[in-house]
Amino acid sequence: LYLANIIKTTTMPAQKLRFILPFILLITTALFSQVNPIEETEDNDKKVEELGYFIETSIHESNNEGYISKFDLDDFGKKITKMTNDDKEQYFFSQGFLKGLLEGIDEYPKKLSAHVENGGYYDFISYRYESEAKTYYMLFRFFSEESGVNYHDYRVVDNNGEFKFSDLYIYLSGEHLSDTFSRMYMTALPKNKLAKFLKGDYFGDYEKFTEAVNLNRSGKPAKAYKVLNSIKGELANEKFLLLIKIQISYQLDDESYIAAIEELKEKHNNDPTMYLTLVDYYILKEEYDRAFDLIDNLQIETNDDFLYYMKGNVEFLSDDYESASNYYAYIIENYPDFFQGYAGYLIATTKQQKYDDAITVLNKLVELEYDKDAIIEYLEEDDETGINVLEDLVKSDAYKTWKG
Repeated sequence: LYLANIIKTTTMPAQKLRFILPFILLITTALFSQVNPIEETEDNDKKVEELGYFIETSIHESNNEGYISKFDLDDFGKKITKMTNDDKEQYFFSQGFLKGLLEGIDEYPKKLSAHVENGGYYDFISYRYESEAKTYYMLFRFFSEESGVNYHDYRVVDNNGEFKFSDLYIYLSGEHLSDTFSRMYMTALPKNKLAKFLKGDYFGDYEKFTEAVNLNRSGKPAKAYKVLNSIKGELANEKFLLLIKIQISYQLDDESYIAAIEELKEKHNNDPTMYLTLVDYYILKEEYDRAFDLIDNLQIETNDDFLYYMKGNVEFLSDDYESASNYYAYIIENYPDFFQGYAGYLIATTKQQKYDDAITVLNKLVELEYDKDAIIEYLEEDDETGINVLEDLVKSDAYKTWKG
């Protein structure tokens, strides 16, 4: 998610730099399965690394079949349905659900590939071994201008001697993909079957939750938010519901958005998944130091230097343009294909009237075979309100000389 209303507090138009900090979450849980434990060895390290790069390449090349071939869908389906042979009727219903799952799961990598084709990124960052889980995990960074920064944490399984993945934790949603699909599974159940799982008031509240989700999907976020607020039972404290409430309130106004975040903050005060949820919160409150610290915590957790980009964003919002330009300079050096880093640097150096530094970056873009005419158009265009945050650069002698 992007906190679009932060634009109100800056002079930066949205199309110049899609600048707003995304809504990201940290890992809090892991699936600890003792089935087919994997030992930590150099050979297995190599297998996991190969699996990680195979997944990255599959997304970049739109190889959906390749991606799905490494997805242990049987294990994934069992996590969703919690199916057993003890309840034959439920088992056969589960089989029908799983058939539909197998037919539609390839939409997931297709969507990731579509984002990459439109300028997004999906990168294998690292892997780790967790002795308690007796398996490996692989961390991927997902970035797009539409959704911001997100992380996917894949759980590796040994499938008859072949390493695959059986689930992934999505930072943006704050839960495993299997948990998300499990709720889809439950809402697909007939009411009489759903009542077997959910008793009393929880059943009624879950129906309200389903109603709210459907209202939001049909373009009625205000009504959806009202329905969610009417839930007062145990379900009202569930993290997934509170996160959905935040996403819906984001479409309404700052007041509702802040209230939704504060509710999550109050009910899950000691949950580290709060870190990046609260970044937007502290940005809105203009407590930039606290927002920066939360991003720093995430960088320690992920060991991902790409987060220097987000640090640059926060420094820019706090009017520390020198620090912002330093972070953007690091991104330019280490992520030369990431255009947003160049855009941030150009704006931050323009704010400091360091036009020669900006020209150096423009020359680098030309060397990287960016079309010069397209760059000029980008630099000189106004936003929808008639503002150009790079106007001072465009008026400078250094730019006029560069333009020729």
